[in-house]
Amino acid sequence: MDQVTRRFDAVSDKSLRGRRLAQLMRRDPSAEGQFWYSVITTGVYCRPTCPARHALPDNIRLHETLTEARATGFRPCRRCNPEGASLAQKHDVLIQTACEMLSVEGRAPSSQKVASAVGLSRSHFHKLFRQTTGTTPSAYAKSLRATAARSRPLTARRSFDQVQDIRIMGGGDVRV
Repeated sequence: MDQVTRRFDAVSDKSLRGRRLAQLMRRDPSAEGQFWYSVITTGVYCRPTCPARHALPDNIRLHETLTEARATGFRPCRRCNPEGASLAQKHDVLIQTACEMLSVEGRAPSSQKVASAVGLSRSHFHKLFRQTTGTTPSAYAKSLRATAARSRPLTARRSFDQVQDIRIMGGGDVRV
């Protein structure tokens, strides 16, 4: 290998390190699963999205795989748990459970009931649900009911539930 190639490799390695350190400092979610890092001063290895305070860049070692990070002999971080599921994956599972709960129930359960069922406070659940789905839990439940009402055939003799569903869809004052 000639000097120019070695110099180019060294520059590209440094730029890759620089990009990864920048992702680390931003706690960029797109870096999740791309690399891991270990901190010499604390003796832990983490995900790039770890909420812990950042170490000095000189004390950070980057790793391509989780196996490489484990091989350092350091312990896994207790805040980001690099061995388990990511926080985003855990949140997705909670919101999926909540959506299933909202779709199974005939009537929409209260936000408090759904939040406590998935193990979150009402306000945190509402915020997380809106971030993930783009809508509120009540609007989601209302859209499910409206879709179900549209799919049912309207008969000459409407049941009370059908009238209620039509009212919810925006049908206004419906007379039987």
